[in-house]
Amino acid sequence: METTPYEYGALKQKVNDHDNALTELRTEMRSGFSALTVKLDERANRDRPQVTTMTAVVGTGVLLVSSLGWLALEPLKNRLFSVESVVQNHLVARSEHVERWRSNEKDLDHLSARIDELRKDYNSVWGQRDLLQDLRDRLNRLEINGGWKPTTEKAYR
Repeated sequence: METTPYEYGALKQKVNDHDNALTELRTEMRSGFSALTVKLDERANRDRPQVTTMTAVVGTGVLLVSSLGWLALEPLKNRLFSVESVVQNHLVARSEHVERWRSNEKDLDHLSARIDELRKDYNSVWGQRDLLQDLRDRLNRLEINGGWKPTTEKAYR
């Protein structure tokens, strides 16, 4: 389930709209609380505290803030649950990974054995060549020192 840029844009726009609404609410609540504070100060000057009014205002503020928070977070929560379900659907079980790793190890062991075999073949071919060259060099030194004379020129070349 792929998420298109349009869906991301729409989600971003919703979050921005909720953020703007919260900012406006915060401004209105500050002005309302300021007015309420002034009225409470006036009434307090008359020595009549209004606990019921303060309780109602605080209760209303808490209700407004919590409901706006729920409105802002509910679409995000739904989106997160859908993303989580997509991730769960694409996860591969550990046993499948272990099986694949074992297969890779077998392939590597086979390749290592083949490389060792090729090295052995290569060394055996070039080892014989080096041995023959060494024998030719010895024969040439013996000829130069006069210790041995071949019967024909083609005998060792």
